[in-house]
Amino acid sequence: MSGAKIAAQVAAAIRAVGPKVGAGTFEATIIRAGTPTGPAYDPTPGTPVEYQVAVIDGNINARDAAGTLTGETRRVLTMEAGVVVPLKGDVVTVRGVNYTIDTVTTVAPLGVDLLYKATLLVGSYIPFGTSLATEFSSAFSEAFA
Repeated sequence: MSGAKIAAQVAAAIRAVGPKVGAGTFEATIIRAGTPTGPAYDPTPGTPVEYQVAVIDGNINARDAAGTLTGETRRVLTMEAGVVVPLKGDVVTVRGVNYTIDTVTTVAPLGVDLLYKATLLVGSYIPFGTSLATEFSSAFSEAFA
């Protein structure tokens, strides 16, 4: 059996998890910044591109550099391969909430991507094309309105 066929079977298995537990197919949206245009000193953000991927939503226990459990958990999405390779910094929408991808682990025996495990950052998400100063000013103004 070829690697592509195995990857397709893994993707089908990920898509089958939701219906098997009664939740329906569980998908997330990866939002990647579009290619910027214009001069390097003043680029114009490109239109973001969205990809729908089947995922399994889960958590892992966080460990420090020495390997000791910290008592914190991290949200991890197991994603199907074949749609798009998730990248650190991509935004992913899960159950209507936006997160930033912190790390990505590729499961690729013999060089064939079968699935991806993406650890998500908890915290604010600033939309593409919005400057930090604008976002801060808006939040500051709203807090003291």
